[in-house]
Amino acid sequence: MAFKIIFIIKSGHINDVDYNYVNSLEVIDGDFRGKMPSLEDVFNFCKDKVFMNVEIKDKNFKETTDLVVDLIKKHKNENQLCISSFHHEYNKELLQFPLNIQFQFLYNSELKLEYPSEETYKNNKRGTVNMFYGCITEDIVKEAHSKNFGVMAWCNKKKNDKVKVEEDEETFLNLMKMGVDIICSNKPEVAINARKKFIESLSLSEGTSEGLSEGIPVSN
Repeated sequence: MAFKIIFIIKSGHINDVDYNYVNSLEVIDGDFRGKMPSLEDVFNFCKDKVFMNVEIKDKNFKETTDLVVDLIKKHKNENQLCISSFHHEYNKELLQFPLNIQFQFLYNSELKLEYPSEETYKNNKRGTVNMFYGCITEDIVKEAHSKNFGVMAWCNKKKNDKVKVEEDEETFLNLMKMGVDIICSNKPEVAINARKKFIESLSLSEGTSEGLSEGIPVSN
């Protein structure tokens, strides 16, 4: 499910708007028109249906973490979601709570060419490193897996002049061959078809498809 939302924030920062303003916006998705859902609305809608990736962009680390954790406790859905952010301070805040929530470390490697540090792996027993798909290499995947971390490839609709990649079947197949665990794409139908071909190729080479019915998770 994808929503197209256009609104203007003078400062360009999400912290400068409140929920009343966001709730006044109209969400447009094809013929559907409605209000922007709150996180609690999403929790209620997705309950026992799909696994959720809650990405936090706010910079009020403690306050926001407390609010999100309170909602998770209320809905008892810690096993149905993970939390991701470019602000890794959120992981430190989450560790203060006795919850089994996996944190996904987002890296804006598309712009800054930043990569997971040894400190990230050393200070955390598990998690995922989420990187722009054009910057992921086989060595990065191997290192993450050796540290008990998964790897997610995220895509961007914006044109990228530094890294020339397309959200096509060939790109997705290459990511899967490198061992990427999760693909977050704006073209899920293309990624799903690539996943089917990848599973079929494994079935032919190994003589079985057991354990591969789900394959690599794809989200949008």
